[in-house]
Amino acid sequence: MLENKETEELIRAFTNKTIVELDFIIRNSHSHSDVKVNVAKHLIEKKRDELRTKNIKISKKINELICQQSCFDFHVLSFDGYKLIIGGSMDLSYYHKLEIIFEDIFFVSGFFRGWHSNTEKTVFLIPDNEIELNQKY
Repeated sequence: MLENKETEELIRAFTNKTIVELDFIIRNSHSHSDVKVNVAKHLIEKKRDELRTKNIKISKKINELICQQSCFDFHVLSFDGYKLIIGGSMDLSYYHKLEIIFEDIFFVSGFFRGWHSNTEKTVFLIPDNEIELNQKY
C-alpha cells in the first residue's frame, strides 16, 4: 500500500471502525475513493489476523481445559439467532463446567444430542482453512 499523508490520515480515522463498517466502504466502492477502499481492505485484513491470533489462543485454552478430563460432553444451552452458547461437562445431567459463547452466528453444523468428545485427541480448535470453510458454508 502506498504510504502518503492521505493514507496515514485514513488509517488513523478508520482504525476504530469495525470490520462490518470497513466492509461497507468496500461494498460501496462506487461512493468512495480508491484510497479509502484500499485502506479499508488493508485494515480488515489486519483486524482479521489479530482476531484469528486471539481466537486461536482462546481455543487452545478451552481445549486444554477439556482434555484435562477423562471425558467431556456438550450440549446447546441457547441460541437466539445471534449468540450460541454451548455447555460442556463430564456429567451434563447435573451441571455444566464450561460455557463456550459464539457471537454473530450465521451457520451452525453440529450435534444437538449425544455430543461426546474423546479427550485423548484435540476436541476444540480453529481449523487452518477457516476462510475456505466460511466461504463454502
